[in-house]
Amino acid sequence: MEGIPADAREDEVTEFIDTIMDFYRTLRQISKEIETSRDRVARQCGVTGAQLYVFWNVRRLHRCTYTELAKNSGLSPNTVSGLVRPLIEKNWLRQSPDPRDGRITYLEIGNEGSKLIKDVITTLNLLEPNNLQRTVGVLREFGPETGAVLSAVKAALDECAN
Repeated sequence: MEGIPADAREDEVTEFIDTIMDFYRTLRQISKEIETSRDRVARQCGVTGAQLYVFWNVRRLHRCTYTELAKNSGLSPNTVSGLVRPLIEKNWLRQSPDPRDGRITYLEIGNEGSKLIKDVITTLNLLEPNNLQRTVGVLREFGPETGAVLSAVKAALDECAN
């Protein structure tokens, strides 16, 4: 990946930084809007926004270990454990040991988890119908390229971190 040339002028460097800052600001605005909607829906369903985030990641993965869930959600393993515990107590999630390696525990949707999924969908349709439709419309308008662009940016950032 090409960086800023060593002989770049100050105005070129500031333009580069401005571009990054604009992108960052936009991502933060998007993230904040999504989290606000998520938290509003979660409250109505009797969970925290963070618990709903973790629960929905388990739903997407179908069956996963704590480690896989932490990696997929971008949260630390300790945070995941703390968020999962009340979801298991309410039977929204279920955990089961790996039959070959008892050190590994799998998570999946529990008996009451289907009800939570229905509650979330119903609540989203009641509280956020316009936001949801508008957001999905924008994402569909840009199509798969949106995911490709965000994946490329993430890969570049991961490369810089290493």
